[in-house]
Formats: sequence, C-alpha cells, structure tokens
Amino acid sequence: MTNVFQRLIGGLGLLVALSGLQAGTAPAKADPKLKVVYGFRPGHDGDPYKLLFGNDGNIYGLAVGGPITDDCNDHHCGEIFRMTPDGVKTILYKFHGGRSDGWNPMNITRTDDGTIYGTTAAGGLTDNGAVFKLPPGGIEKLLYSFDPSIGVIPNGRLLVDDAGDLIGTARQGGICRCYTGPGTIYKITPSGQASILYAFTRGSDGCYPFPGLTLGPDGQMYGATDGCGDSNSGTIFKINSAGAFTLLHTFNGTTEGGTPSAPVTFDAAGNLYGGTNFGGNDQCGGPGCGVVYKLAPNGAYTVVYTFKGPADGQDVADSVYVDHAGNIFGTTAWGGAINQCALGTGCGTVFEITPDGRKTILHEFLGTAFHDGAFSYQGPIVDLAHDPKTLYGSTATGLKCGVGLDDGCGMIYRIKR
Repeated sequence: MTNVFQRLIGGLGLLVALSGLQAGTAPAKADPKLKVVYGFRPGHDGDPYKLLFGNDGNIYGLAVGGPITDDCNDHHCGEIFRMTPDGVKTILYKFHGGRSDGWNPMNITRTDDGTIYGTTAAGGLTDNGAVFKLPPGGIEKLLYSFDPSIGVIPNGRLLVDDAGDLIGTARQGGICRCYTGPGTIYKITPSGQASILYAFTRGSDGCYPFPGLTLGPDGQMYGATDGCGDSNSGTIFKINSAGAFTLLHTFNGTTEGGTPSAPVTFDAAGNLYGGTNFGGNDQCGGPGCGVVYKLAPNGAYTVVYTFKGPADGQDVADSVYVDHAGNIFGTTAWGGAINQCALGTGCGTVFEITPDGRKTILHEFLGTAFHDGAFSYQGPIVDLAHDPKTLYGSTATGLKCGVGLDDGCGMIYRIKR
C-alpha cells in the first residue's frame, strides 16, 4: 500500500539527507524572531507533524520517525505527544503496530473534554489503517479498521459532529472497492460502524481528497482534492452531514494554481483560503511554484499571491492562518535561502501576506548546518485564547538530525509577530 507519508516527508528521501549536511554560503546567524521550542532527537522521538492547540493552551501533535521496530514492518510506529508552549514534551501514547493497534499516525483531533481521535495509515485488523480514540488517561482504543470499500490512506483530520460521529477523508479506495480508488468522505459512529458520505468518481468532482475537511461557518464541511476535476488539477467542494455534495471550484492548473494539498480555512467574513503545491506561473522547473487563493461566499475565486520561484518560496503544503485584520500567515516547504539545502532549492519559509497582497518573508530556514530547521510541511498554528500574536510550527529536519530520516529529527519553533 502506498504510504502517504512519503509525500509529506519520506518522499524527500535523499534530498533531506543531503540538506542536513550541506554548508551553503549564508551566515550562521540566529534569527532573533524565531525561537526553537523543542529539537527532536535522532533515533528517539521522531519527526513532529500535524500540530494543534488544545483548549488547555498546550500543543498536541504526532511524531513519525524515531526507533525502528519489527512490529511496524521495520518502520517507526509513531507517537502522540503533548507539549507546553515552552517546550516541555510528554508522550501520551506510543503506537505498537500489529492487528490490535495502528501505526504511522496521519492526523489527530482533540475535543474539549481532552479526548483525542485520529487515524493511522497502516495497522489495524486489515493493515489498511485505523481510526483510534485516546481518552484522557492514555488508554487507546481502535474504533475502526479500514478496508478499500470505505477507503484507505485516511489522511485528513477528523471532524466530530454533535452526535459523536467522526467524519474524515480517505485518499484512496471507494467506488471500485480497491486500493486504487479515487477516495471517499466517510463517517464512523461512536460504536465503530462505518459508512460513506461521498465517493469520488475521478470526474469533475475531483479525486484524492488529500487535505481533509474544515467545518465552515454555515455548518457544512469544506475540502479540496489534489487531482482530477476538469483540468486534472484538483477541486474545492462542500458537503453536508447528509452527504449532499457541491462542487465549488475547479483549478485550471496554470494561473489559478493546482494540486491543493493544504486544508482550507476561513476568515471572519466567511471567505475560504488555501494554498497549492503548483501552478500560478511557469517557474520552479515548469509546473509553477504555487499560490495562495481566496474563494468568496458568492463563489468568486481570487489568487491572493503567486509564488515566484526559489528565493520567494514554493509549495504551500499546509493550511494558512488568517488573523482578524485579514493578514495571511503560512509556510512554504521549499525556497527562501536558495544556497541552503539540497540542489539549491532552499529550505522553506514562513511568510505573511497583507490584505492588499503584499508578501513578507518572516523567516528563511537554513537547514541543520546552521542549527536551524528545514522543510516546513506544517502550517502555522496560533493559540487564540492565550497568545494570538505568536505563530508555532514544525519542520521535517532540525537541530539534531542524523543523515537519514529514519533517525528521527525535526523541531518545533515559534515566531513572535
């Protein structure tokens, strides 16, 4: 089975291994705006991924990487952790693999009572991934093991409705009841009964709903696909709790951007925002460097910013954050300080875009040679209740990386704005 984590981190493979050791030409000087909250240790606690803030003011996230075990097919099983904003890390659960547990966790959601729900890409009774529940106290329970008829590679963050049902996306499976299907939107009841709310068709509706779902201000669920559609460049859609599906936009793959692998988000006025991996121009080797876009409630689509190439950043790989003033904050996985990291592509950036489209790079990652992180596949998160002026995020490599990704590395950082 295809491991989606290869797209997120493992697909960097040799590039990350080289980038962590490359010296480059930029000065080895700390950025005063960025503070390292926690540096993950090779071979010990993995690579940080999919962070969120809980209502208790702590950061919750996943780590994939770290020690290799026989129970997870000679791979790292993964863990769930809690971290204070100052970097005190507590492991809440370590996955063990096998039929009684999942491994390679993909995403988590935390409810107000402290219960964590999430998905794994592998493991479970069928070894096709699972949905799990981790209540306060740390006793994990598998709720559902996936099969291709419901979906496989359940990558998207789960939403929890008023009835306690879990709603998420599976990147593949569905209509053909096979591993190569175009993906589904599924529902799991508290008792573990699974059903499909919508099965993608590889038509104009799109395919491969990679980013997951976001609850909109109208109570409907919004998401994107990174494939198919009329231009084979992905779509934006909404769906209600009864499974009524509405196509909102089809990407043209060129000026509008294409392959939206970032979850969508909303501003206070109900405008939807997101980012794309490619498109916008013919730079970055031809397919384009990606865009940040806005979709208004009336359906009007606008490109807010088009990334121009390596020094400007490229590939918006996760969701953006929009503050109350309409400023947009996000990360690019590549670009920035182009003399750093593998093949001169840059190590990634943290950026801000004003409401009138002016972009500022808040931080250029320099890679491990300069005691900095690289390759941020985590969009910024903010604790609105306690510290709305600080952005937190993570990188796939960090201060303590070894030569390869299986050693485990990466860091969590914060930037005051």
